[in-house]
Amino acid sequence: MSTLNKKIIKIDGMHCSSCEVLIERKFKEIPGVEKVKVSHSRGEAEIFYTKEPSTPELENAISKDGYSISENKKRNSFNDYLNTGFIFLILLSIYIILKKFNVIPNIGISDNASYGLVFLIGLIAAVSTCMAVTGGLVLAVSQKYNEKSKK
Repeated sequence: MSTLNKKIIKIDGMHCSSCEVLIERKFKEIPGVEKVKVSHSRGEAEIFYTKEPSTPELENAISKDGYSISENKKRNSFNDYLNTGFIFLILLSIYIILKKFNVIPNIGISDNASYGLVFLIGLIAAVSTCMAVTGGLVLAVSQKYNEKSKK
């Protein structure tokens, strides 16, 4: 049995474990690729192969799903985190101002959570994870709203 060669590539656009599984499946369809390990937290894929896949082959396999191969190995900088915090503070300020002028209703989902709180959690989830988490949150809120409106 021959030894497998290894190639590590950076991938942009991954957000969660589902992204990892999807990319692994796509890469395994390429001839010569035997094994794939993808990590969304590191933003990279380890490809084990008998015949080396070209970068365009790899790019074509994942580009339809919104991912791309990154030539840039840059990690998030302090400014990236600072910008994210700044945006969060702006959204929080807008929420507080709208709440003060009673633009946002005081309808509660449970004893402890209001729609405004769930909205903020949804915004944070939308920019920090993939749509699977946000979709689940939207379904949960709509179910609670439906239950309240039937009473």
